[in-house]
Amino acid sequence: MLTAAVAERNARRSRGVAGRITWAHSLWIDPELERLYGGDRHAPSVNRERAARFGAPHLARPAARPLASLVSVSRSFLARETDVLGADPHDEAFELVRRTHSGYLCELAIGVIRSGPEAGDRVPFTAVAPTSHGEPVSRAAALLASAARELLAQWYDAHRQARGEPAITALPPLHWAQRVFASSVRHEFCRRVREEPGFTGVQRQEAAAVMEEAADLLPRPEALREALPGGVQGSVVNELLSLSYPLWDRVRFCLDSPFDGLRSL
Repeated sequence: MLTAAVAERNARRSRGVAGRITWAHSLWIDPELERLYGGDRHAPSVNRERAARFGAPHLARPAARPLASLVSVSRSFLARETDVLGADPHDEAFELVRRTHSGYLCELAIGVIRSGPEAGDRVPFTAVAPTSHGEPVSRAAALLASAARELLAQWYDAHRQARGEPAITALPPLHWAQRVFASSVRHEFCRRVREEPGFTGVQRQEAAAVMEEAADLLPRPEALREALPGGVQGSVVNELLSLSYPLWDRVRFCLDSPFDGLRSL
């Protein structure tokens, strides 16, 4: 149950959730993606090159422009390069991602951010930033939701690579899981804009509205628990969804995980 005390604890330890996701993706997912998609996972350009290699047939590519890192800390650990296509690298939405320390999702999973509507088909290692029409908070939240959907798709790719196609039947349906994870990411980003210092009243008001929209898209806690095969700790995907989900005490999934000793998928 999301009491005021639980909400406060979730907020206080939210950086630990981001660290857990970064650690898990780097340890379990990146090695399998390297086998599946090629490239050196330690190279700063790895996701940018993958996006160009696997997304080029689907993208009308105006001149790519480099984007300054969306990660404001730990540059010695996350140092991947990202290009933007059809968007302004100095867009305020990118700065909001940096200021809320939310850019780790993009840096883990994304090599290209393109401007425009969300494509019907997945374009690997690519996220979508809405066009400049619209408020920066909404656009930043939409970008992070797009990055979250791609990151989760990569977790499913990694499971197929490591365990074969039948392993996917032990995971929640991908599109449902993407909706839950993307909505959780939007909710957390907007919570930071609404509650943390340094943001304007207009930004906080917009964040509150988007945060409410995201909450409406999330299943109730009991429905989420029932929808996860094997329960909240039935797989690393289930744990990812559980520790990101904002409507219950998510911190305990970081502190008491059966996967702490798991070295690979």
